[in-house]
Amino acid sequence: MPAVSGAALVLAGSASKATNAQVAEWIAARPAFRADPRALARGEAVVEAALAFIDTHAEEPVLIYATAAPDEVVSV
Repeated sequence: MPAVSGAALVLAGSASKATNAQVAEWIAARPAFRADPRALARGEAVVEAALAFIDTHAEEPVLIYATAAPDEVVSV
């Protein structure tokens, strides 16, 4: 993946194999937060938790993602 530095927010929300591979590569070396859509649907404070996560990493790029393996999406 291309180098990214400084404050930046990357969003990912696909169940594709390519996106899941990119997310896996990112989380191996950089901060990331998984936004669980089921938790969001239950009314849990997912957005608030994501914003708090972003605040703790304000000087570096972060990823907020809601990706999942295709078989996991089918089970929803």
